[in-house]
Amino acid sequence: MAFYAKNVDWGNEQHKLKKIREKVFICQRRIPAEYEFDHQDSIAFHVLVVDEHNQAVATGRITPKGEIGRIAVEPEFIPFRINK
Repeated sequence: MAFYAKNVDWGNEQHKLKKIREKVFICQRRIPAEYEFDHQDSIAFHVLVVDEHNQAVATGRITPKGEIGRIAVEPEFIPFRINK
């Protein structure tokens, strides 16, 4: 299985980014939504990982200060070690 990482704009792709982060952080890890999404999202560099069928499978962000975070992988893709 092949995966591709691409830089995406929050304004254009937030529905895909939010879907993964909601599943991982809010539903699984029970992080309150008000903490998961913040003002950094609109200014951060976002990465979206897709599979060969263009299905979004993982995401992460880098803030303008260089902080790496919000790395989330769809549970069924964890065995592929996308986050490593």
